[in-house]
Amino acid sequence: MSAPALPRALVAGNICVDLFPGFTSEQLASDRFLMPGAARRIGPATISIGGCVANSGIVLDRLGIPATLAFAVGDDRFAAIVEDHLRRHTGSRARLAARRLTGAGTSYTLVLSTPDRDRTLLYYPGVNDLCGADLVAGAEMAGHDLLHFGYPAAMRRMCEDHAEPLRALLQAARAGGMLTSVDSCALDDRETRRVDWIELYRRVLPLVDVFMPSLGDLMVVLEDLAGDAAAIADFDRLSPHARGELVRALGGRLLELGATVAVIKLGAHGLYLRAGDSMRPPGRPAGRLRLDSAVWAACERYRPCLRAAVVGTTGAGDSTVSGFLSALCRGQGPEAAMTCALAAGACSTEGVDATSAVPSWPSIERRLAAGWRSHSPTVAV
Repeated sequence: MSAPALPRALVAGNICVDLFPGFTSEQLASDRFLMPGAARRIGPATISIGGCVANSGIVLDRLGIPATLAFAVGDDRFAAIVEDHLRRHTGSRARLAARRLTGAGTSYTLVLSTPDRDRTLLYYPGVNDLCGADLVAGAEMAGHDLLHFGYPAAMRRMCEDHAEPLRALLQAARAGGMLTSVDSCALDDRETRRVDWIELYRRVLPLVDVFMPSLGDLMVVLEDLAGDAAAIADFDRLSPHARGELVRALGGRLLELGATVAVIKLGAHGLYLRAGDSMRPPGRPAGRLRLDSAVWAACERYRPCLRAAVVGTTGAGDSTVSGFLSALCRGQGPEAAMTCALAAGACSTEGVDATSAVPSWPSIERRLAAGWRSHSPTVAV
């Protein structure tokens, strides 16, 4: 007898072309490197694609979860790069649902990344800023069990009118019985800071089953969330107990704002999970997802990162999200979900781009079974 079909995911939202110039750590650290009038010798460039749809969609596909990728591109040459890359890096389970828009170019990001430091992103939003709830046609939602969306801060129209376009998308998914997931990103710019993020998330998070921001995202868009923005900015220097108190406060606040499950990506410090008292879907499972509400409800977990030979950190958060969601699609509990998330994220860091170093799920299982070691815990929760 064949195994039952796995739930199908719909990944929608931000996508972009990623351009990786071949910088060295010494060059990026030098105050003179970008001096006006200078000419510098650098290494070869890598061209990939990124954003939630590319990174999370490709990794979900690689982990064996069938997925539809819904995104927008412009009418330029970057559009062909996006579509060609997705076709080459996804299997027969994946479907592409592309919207071609005029009026702005395909989004791209200049990624300044070296092995010994977190990456810096220079981002052009392009058509991503023009997308509303119509990014996903109603007919495309049929047959899906999970909607994953990213990222509100990088898709301006989704946040307009008190985030009504994003709310409409999430409401349509909920009406179709889908589990909803949202990832965020941090754009540290004037437009991002003009948004009342507390109010936006108060309106949006009650429609979100799994909210998976990074600590850096929260620092930029929700500076007053825990009442101590300075502590978030100085997280690495805090004691493990102070880190734990801050992370717990953030997790609790996200649940108060309406999220059912909050998963905070802590970068090199690992992953924190906190679930509310009633885990949806206890009585009415979303599609074919079968989650044990007794195991998930009111749970709290912290796990440090798995050890990896880090080459770059671009897209590691998206891969972490995909690992977590793939476990949900398999009906697994919090411990297994965090293991899968951390494993996918660690694999991602072993490549320059977001997805090339992430293997199939059986390969990750073998690595875990062989005794894949974690770093020591640095957060006391």
